[in-house]
Amino acid sequence: MPQLLDYTSSSLNLDTGYWCGPITKHYGHQIAEFTTRLPVYLGLHSPSEPLIFGIKRNAMPQSIPSFMKQLLVYFQIPWQNIHLCNSSISVKKLKWTPQQEISPHGTPSEDYIQVLTSHADQVLAGSSVDARHVYVSRAGLTKGSVAGESYLEEFFVAKGYTVIRPENHGVIKQLSLYQGAQSLIFMEGSALHTLQLLGRLGCRVLVIGRRPGLKMARPQLQPRMRSLEYLDAVQAFSPGIEKTVRPADAKGITVLDAEILKAQLESFGVSTIGFDSEEYYQRVKYDISRWFLSGESLAGPQAESARRFATDNLAPFM
Repeated sequence: MPQLLDYTSSSLNLDTGYWCGPITKHYGHQIAEFTTRLPVYLGLHSPSEPLIFGIKRNAMPQSIPSFMKQLLVYFQIPWQNIHLCNSSISVKKLKWTPQQEISPHGTPSEDYIQVLTSHADQVLAGSSVDARHVYVSRAGLTKGSVAGESYLEEFFVAKGYTVIRPENHGVIKQLSLYQGAQSLIFMEGSALHTLQLLGRLGCRVLVIGRRPGLKMARPQLQPRMRSLEYLDAVQAFSPGIEKTVRPADAKGITVLDAEILKAQLESFGVSTIGFDSEEYYQRVKYDISRWFLSGESLAGPQAESARRFATDNLAPFM
C-alpha cells in the first residue's frame, strides 16, 4: 500500500521526490491530463526518490480508483515508491517535468511519443490479442448514452469486429487489443484516451461522435496515428442536467442519423449491407424511453423543464 503523507504522518518532510500530479476518479481526465509525467520519469527515479501524487484532503489510499493502480502496473511503478499527499508537505528537492499533453489543445512532442512507443513495445511484447478489427462501445454505460448502440454492437459483430465494453476489461488488456489491431472504431468517450498511453500506432482509427462537432483528443491522437477520422452523424442530441441546474452534455443522449452513419462507415471500409435502419430506430426508441425512465440524467430543481426540452428535442424518435 502506498504511504499517505498528511499532517499526522512522520514523513511530513521529504528530502526529495518527483511530483506526478493529482489522482482523480475520472478515467479519461486522469490519462489525458494527470498521467503524462509518468513516462518521462521511467528509469529516472530510484526507490529513495518517491513519486508524489495529490489526493483529496480526506481521501485514503484505499479510495484510489482501480484503473489508477492498473496504470501504475503498466508503467512498472512499485507501490512502495508511491507517496500520496492529501495536505501540504515540505520537499527539499522536488523534481518535476511539465505535463507532456494538456487536453484539449496540447500536442505531444516526438520525443514523448517515442518514449511511449518504446515502453509499449517492451511491456506489451507477446501480449497482443488476435483481433484485427475492434469496436469500442459505450452501450454498457448509463451516462452519455447513444440510443440504439446495442444494435450497432450486433452489426459490428456480424461484420467480424471484436466488440468490447472497455469498463469490463483491464487497462493492459485494452492496450493489447488496440496495439495489435488493424482498425479501431470508438464511440466517442473516455475510452478513447486509452490510446494516449501508447506511442505510434499503425492502425486506422475512426471516432463516432456523440456530441455535435466535437473531435475529442484530436490534437493528442493525430501525431500518433497512421489514420484518424471523425464521423459526425448526430441527428439529435439532448443534454442531461446537473443538480446545480447546469446543462450536462456528458449525461445526455445522442441519436445518430442511420443514413449518414452508413455512408461514413462505407467510406471507412465497413460494408453496411445488412444494416436494418428500421430495427436500428426501434432500438433508438427503446433506449430513449429507458433514458427518461432512469431519471439519473435529469435531476435537480430544473428537472421538469429539462425533461420538457428533451421531450421536444427527441419527439421524432419516441
